[in-house]
Amino acid sequence: MKKTLSIAHLSDLHLTATDGGRRKEDGARGMNANLGRILTQPVVREADLVLITGDISDRGELAAWNVLWSSIRQAGFDQFAGLGRLLDEHAGSPYKLIVLHHSPNIPASATSKRRGEKAMPLW
Repeated sequence: MKKTLSIAHLSDLHLTATDGGRRKEDGARGMNANLGRILTQPVVREADLVLITGDISDRGELAAWNVLWSSIRQAGFDQFAGLGRLLDEHAGSPYKLIVLHHSPNIPASATSKRRGEKAMPLW
């Protein structure tokens, strides 16, 4: 019997730098809290894979990305470390597929400086 693979797909989280921050598109609030609630849902917790695509950060701020990392850690997910180990295990494979909506929007040094953030190294 073929085993099925369950995937929880989260998209367009639009996390903000602060919990009270508003999305630039429509002024909605609560995106950060929504992520916390979503990560506690059984359908997500029991999924074989959690796939996150779309606009993770609403404005590309490092603080908003830190909301993602801390939310994932707080929920007990260790998939990023697992992804790194998996890629390392298959280093000899000529093809690997990682799905992104678009780049993670890590700002250039000049943009980081203007935002008052420490410049991020290239991954």
